[in-house]
This record gives sequence, structure tokens and C-alpha cells, in this order.
Amino acid sequence: QVFYYVGRTGDNSSPNAASPFGRMSAHFSKNRHGNALLRNLRKEGIDPATAHYELRTYGPIFSEQSTFEKHKPLRDLMASVEESIAQKLKSADFKVIGEHHPSRNKDHKSEVIVRRALKNLLTPEEIRIVEDSK
Repeated sequence: QVFYYVGRTGDNSSPNAASPFGRMSAHFSKNRHGNALLRNLRKEGIDPATAHYELRTYGPIFSEQSTFEKHKPLRDLMASVEESIAQKLKSADFKVIGEHHPSRNKDHKSEVIVRRALKNLLTPEEIRIVEDSK
């Protein structure tokens, strides 16, 4: 079985994002605030030690901001991008694990980012499946 996990490398309390490798490492730590992938795999009955992983990344999309106040609107925009990507995959019957809460920040800019991200993250076959599900 193939599962997809959609997530950002930053968090809500910091203006700094981690590298994708650092974030992936945190997913397998004992810190319950950073190991969402581990918890979701276990919830699906998957042994994380025997599973196979493929890390796909896209970004950075924005440069690092000088203050947390400047960072927050971009963080919120990226939350809407994350949710939109997860929804598009689910709509195409991909098995997406994790929680993705609907965002009020969807706008034209987020949809442009979503389209670019999907184009860069998915295989041609996966793109066809997503496009055919519209």
C-alpha cells in the first residue's frame, strides 16, 4: 500500500523552517510534537521500521523573514497550500495520512503555489490521476 504524507518543514511557533532531512528525522523521534508521521503510520497499522520511504520536497518558496510578524502571513498561506495539496490528492483517491485542517487563507496565490508544487512533486502518472479526478 502507498500512503502520502503532506507537511511543511516549519512549525507555528517559529519563523524558521528545518531542512527536509531534519524534519524527516524529527518525524521518527520520541517528541510527540514533532513525530506526526510516526504516529500516523502506527495508526494505520504500519510498522515504521519495515516501511519504505520516498521523500519528495519542494521549496523553499519564500525567503526567511526578519521578524515573526512578517513570517505569520506566509506561514498561514503555506498552511492553506498544504491543506489544498492534501485535498487534491484525497480527491484523486490517494491515501493521505495526517490531519489537514481547512484554511480560510485560500486565494489565487495559494492555488498557483499548489499547481507548481504538484507539478514538481508528482510523477507524470500521478499528475494525470489528479487532473482526471477534477
